[in-house]
Amino acid sequence: MRIAHLTWSMGIGGTQTMLTDIANIQVQEGHEVGIFVIDTYVSNTIINKLDSRVQLFFMGRTRGKKEILPFVKLNWKLYRYKPDIIHSHAGKLINIVFNSAVKVVTAHGVKVQYSDIKKYVARYAISNAVKEQLVSIGYSDTLVIEDGIHCNAIKQKTDFSFGDTIHIVQVSRIYLDVKGQDLVVKALKQLQDLMSANPLLSSKKCIVHFVGDGIDTDKLKHLVTELKLDDYVVFEGFRDREWIYEHLCEFDLFIQASRWEGFGLTVAEACAAKVPVLVSNIQGPLEIIDGGRLGITFQSESFKDLAQKLYEFICNKPNESQIEEAYQFTLEHYDVARTAQRYMEEYKKVLAKY
Repeated sequence: MRIAHLTWSMGIGGTQTMLTDIANIQVQEGHEVGIFVIDTYVSNTIINKLDSRVQLFFMGRTRGKKEILPFVKLNWKLYRYKPDIIHSHAGKLINIVFNSAVKVVTAHGVKVQYSDIKKYVARYAISNAVKEQLVSIGYSDTLVIEDGIHCNAIKQKTDFSFGDTIHIVQVSRIYLDVKGQDLVVKALKQLQDLMSANPLLSSKKCIVHFVGDGIDTDKLKHLVTELKLDDYVVFEGFRDREWIYEHLCEFDLFIQASRWEGFGLTVAEACAAKVPVLVSNIQGPLEIIDGGRLGITFQSESFKDLAQKLYEFICNKPNESQIEEAYQFTLEHYDVARTAQRYMEEYKKVLAKY
């Protein structure tokens, strides 16, 4: 099968990571795979992870600008490529594609406008949270194909005891309105007061590590300084997936404090690393921990509840049986090989139909 994936960019992000993974698996299974990238926003970190057999086509549009030549180039390259199926990773891309091949789309996020999604013959969602949004606007035929991770490549935690210093980690781009790192910092300040009042915990120290960077890094650093937490927060900066897969297991607790999230691959990665997880009670992350059964949750937007849940976690120690269940659940539901297999099955169905 000749598959064409369409994407606005190949920068660092969950969509691009998933696309890289499934393209690699598809080409390794003997299919011809091309990725057509509209914008110049490209990360070598992502590109270098692609199998050399995956063909890359760059249109060279300046991000956000209305330029005709890149769209002409896209259609010419698609015409010469002659795909059996076009798999778009952004709904609006269908408006600039005039190729007659069968077109399907994956919806990757919530709070996204999907007005053009009706023009595809099939619609996929990365989670039930995303599917519900599509169903609410009339697309009840949306199929969920969960994002996946390389479970077997992730190193597992084996020692769940605490030392004098408890290390907590959040892995995501630093974008406060979405990822909620400011809630973590405010909760950390309140957690210090709770621990100081407990003679059994007053000698212990909690350090939060933020892995990632983003548009709000300076704003977050300012908040840390304002709350006098510089000695309790570490900005790790961007780390590639190999580093995360190797070192995630070294942390005592993983936090995902997102205000909204379509899925949350990093939560699945933490579960695969056998690290206990604490997530906001929004649908994407909750889905990964089976509605809350396999992790700890806090009330979204409430740094006070987050601080309380952190305090209770430190007092009670990790639930090792829950951690093992979360690990097994992740292996069963979120392995990227399963994701790629599901897409190939659906491609064959739509090609047989259309």
